[in-house]
Amino acid sequence: MLDCTKHGVDLWGYGPFEKRHAELVETATARGDKPPVGHELFRRAYEGESGQRASLVMAVAAAEVGVKECIIDLAPDTEWLALNVPSPPLDKILKKYLPGLKKKCMDPNRLDEIPQSITKVLKRAMEIRNEIAHKGAPPPCSAELIEILTAVHDLLYILDYYCGHEWALEYLSKQTKQKLRLQ
Repeated sequence: MLDCTKHGVDLWGYGPFEKRHAELVETATARGDKPPVGHELFRRAYEGESGQRASLVMAVAAAEVGVKECIIDLAPDTEWLALNVPSPPLDKILKKYLPGLKKKCMDPNRLDEIPQSITKVLKRAMEIRNEIAHKGAPPPCSAELIEILTAVHDLLYILDYYCGHEWALEYLSKQTKQKLRLQ
């Protein structure tokens, strides 16, 4: 298991991830919503029980699934395409398609685009994932994996915000909150 605290990283700043994830799932289930698959995949990536390469591959999958879940929520007519047609690279979806969708959040101009700091890390994560999946490359160093996990974590919560969950911005990492001037 990757211990982020050994590297001086507190992704969330409010206590254990497991408790916060459980609260998210309980809230969604109580409302009759399906628990978000992107968050479930991320939890598995964060646990890192299968090693760092598997964590990275799972984290990228979590980001890709989370984006598709968001797109389907914001534009339900796209569900068939999102689920059945090969998608463009994640970074292109985040830069060119997602900003044009109407968000459900109260102030859609507050965070209209995914921060470049996140998209840049995600693009690198996809490159590493492809190297691992197609060439058996070694995993990234722990510090880079933590940076990737943090970017995926923050992406998923920004997507939750886009889908109308105002509370989601509270769960962003301290670094992203500072960059977005949310603290």
